[in-house]
Amino acid sequence: MAHEVMVGDRWADIAVASMSTAWNYGEGWEDALIEAYGVEPDRERLSYYRDLWNAT
Repeated sequence: MAHEVMVGDRWADIAVASMSTAWNYGEGWEDALIEAYGVEPDRERLSYYRDLWNAT
């Protein structure tokens, strides 16, 4: 069986992971998770990938 590995925009993962902080820990943890990735929040990409996630 062949396994395929794909590389995508990390914001796709960060968007969903940061949404899940509210589900799992309550409001106020989103920016802490994004900072732990060592990046500045990209609100446009976060919004795009969250909308995409919620559309499926």
